Amino acid sequence: MWGLWHTHPLRLAEVAGVLSLATDLAMGQPLEHGLRTAMLALRTAQAMDLPEEDQVTVFYTGVLHFAGCTAESEIDARFFGDEMAARPRMMTVAHGFRLELIATAMRVAHSGSGPLARAVMMARAAFGGIAEFRRWAASHCDVARLLGARMGLSGQVQQALEHLYERWDGNGMPGNLRGTQIPLAVRLMQVAQDADVAGQLGGTALMRSTLVSRAGSGLDPEAVSAFLAAGDPLFKGLDAPSVWDEAVAAEPGPQPVMSASCLTSPRSRRRSRR
Repeated sequence: MWGLWHTHPLRLAEVAGVLSLATDLAMGQPLEHGLRTAMLALRTAQAMDLPEEDQVTVFYTGVLHFAGCTAESEIDARFFGDEMAARPRMMTVAHGFRLELIATAMRVAHSGSGPLARAVMMARAAFGGIAEFRRWAASHCDVARLLGARMGLSGQVQQALEHLYERWDGNGMPGNLRGTQIPLAVRLMQVAQDADVAGQLGGTALMRSTLVSRAGSGLDPEAVSAFLAAGDPLFKGLDAPSVWDEAVAAEPGPQPVMSASCLTSPRSRRRSRR
């Protein structure tokens, strides 16, 4: 096995890509959503002529933006009931207006229960709910950052992974940053994420109207402008049955490989040395 490893080492982008596919499923998204998000964000960064180091950060922020998603499963399940049914619905409004977010949460939470039971369960879950969801966001981002560190990603990538749920208007989670305080890689990822989600649901028209309506509230208006100005080339090849090969090939920078030790747990490494 190890001889094969040395002959055909795994690239970091491939390892991150596999993790991205798993978290797509955990968030109820179509496979390769994370890869498409990374491609859209990266192509926007390239259209903006960002330095190569910044492009690397944008790429991995896109690929790994769901990396800590299982950290919040208990909170999601307590508030929504069936979190796997709720997550894709909530994804469509994560950067929308506050009333839109609340209304969607009310519709999807405990949707299989009767009205009275739903009201009781939501009231219980909502008691201290804002603080709990802030902890949820912090937990998700901390897990993503730790995974980034474990994979040997730069401090710049790790910093971006710490702030995945902040919003341009300051109404994100945990709500510590706003505007340009949020890493640019996160702001570009959020635009690309919403573009992919809306595009999958309603094509180009819904994608454009969604981004325009959220510019200046949930999304960075300059990032939206850069995305829309880049136009159709951003989407080249992204309607293929799979974008895996293109996404892995698009990784900017030195394209590092993963060592075998990085893919085993510390406990496994200790056992192997005995």
